[in-house]
Amino acid sequence: MNFSLKKEIVTKIIGMVEPALSRNSSLPHLSHIFIEGGDNTISISTTDLDVSILLSIPTKTKNKKKESLLVDPRVLSGVVSHALSPVVDIQKKGTVLEVKQKNYKSEIQTMDSDEFPAISESQSKDSVCIPSSVFLLALSQVVNSTSSMETKPELTGMLLHITNNDITLTTTDGFRLSEKKIFQKNVIKEEIKQIIPLKTVQALLRVFQDSEDDVCITTEENQVFFQGRVGLINALVVSNIIDGSYPAYENIIPKDFTVSFLVNKSNLVERIRAGSIFSSDSKTIKIDIVDNSMVISSKDTRTGDFDASLPITIQEQKEGEDTEGVSRLLNYQYVLDGLSNIQDKEIVVRVSNGPLFLQGSSVQDYLYLLMPINPNNT
Repeated sequence: MNFSLKKEIVTKIIGMVEPALSRNSSLPHLSHIFIEGGDNTISISTTDLDVSILLSIPTKTKNKKKESLLVDPRVLSGVVSHALSPVVDIQKKGTVLEVKQKNYKSEIQTMDSDEFPAISESQSKDSVCIPSSVFLLALSQVVNSTSSMETKPELTGMLLHITNNDITLTTTDGFRLSEKKIFQKNVIKEEIKQIIPLKTVQALLRVFQDSEDDVCITTEENQVFFQGRVGLINALVVSNIIDGSYPAYENIIPKDFTVSFLVNKSNLVERIRAGSIFSSDSKTIKIDIVDNSMVISSKDTRTGDFDASLPITIQEQKEGEDTEGVSRLLNYQYVLDGLSNIQDKEIVVRVSNGPLFLQGSSVQDYLYLLMPINPNNT
């Protein structure tokens, strides 16, 4: 194995494969990156047995015979980062990996690659392709609502639902729910529903962040494959799926609202941030509807209190209901998370007897539900 790569490319690919490195000390070979070179291609991969990342980079290799090794990514990254020239020469010499430039040489101890598991590639030719910018935006809009409760493993991932007309990504932790729809025609034999681990979602955001091409999704019985190009790099992310059934969350989306109104997003964000300064350790703020205004308040015995109002435009009001009685306690960080994922300048807020409903006023492909801390608080 003998090849040359730009220093910035080496640093980039190490960062791209890092999310699939194992932290299990009993499997040291999985905490290393697998490098295979030969026939003008370099392949770099990592796996923790749940998520695998494989990158292939075309480059001139000085031998056609394929050779492989395992190397500590922290050591390789450190050595390359201190190189002065823009290109580094990398060569396998026995059990070491030599990284050199003029007047600069490091020899890194490696591990035998025989124990590194082969990363499977999809055998199916049926795939659904999405522009990477659209896909990454969708992932970023739902990633914060996943649960960390291991007692409910199905909530620790993202529901991927593909039909012939759209792709829906959904996450919930029981306190809030994010749903993003990507409207596009898909050619599939039957609809797909799989729960993708949070770790995989985070890996996808890292691997494809600089991609300008499509990300293509292929599913098999127990795995899902995401493939695309990042510049000259061919990238593949392979993930196991989470067993179990995702909750029928459609049943908790309110169909009946006490009041629905429009409010300016940036003004609402600033008022909530100001109110958070005086919030207690529970991160609560109070929202009241008073005289066509939204009143935001918070109070803490140690720091003081806050009170501010924003003008709103009432869209709908349940017959016989008085908006003066609408009052909710909310987790301000959860509210800010939802608002940050809405692209519109104007926000539609719908208040029900259960969740609070947030959505853009014109682009309605994303919705965010938030449970009040006490739904009956007034």
